[in-house]
Amino acid sequence: FAGIYKNHQFLIITKEASSNVVDIHQRQPVVINEEDLDEYFNLKTEGTKFLRSCQAPELKFHPVSKDVNKPVNNNKQLIKAIKN
Repeated sequence: FAGIYKNHQFLIITKEASSNVVDIHQRQPVVINEEDLDEYFNLKTEGTKFLRSCQAPELKFHPVSKDVNKPVNNNKQLIKAIKN
């Protein structure tokens, strides 16, 4: 994710949701491809132009357990696909 870190605070940069995310939420994080990370970390100018031009990797979706909604849960099983 694209983000800003300053004074021990971290912010994830978001944008309007793409067509495959909008049914879930109206905003989504800006996702940066691995091959673009060097450019992102070494921006010589304002980052807005770079972030707008970033082509996000293709996101894959599958249903997951409702246990992801409980903050006390934190394990790899939460991202496994479940059958509807």
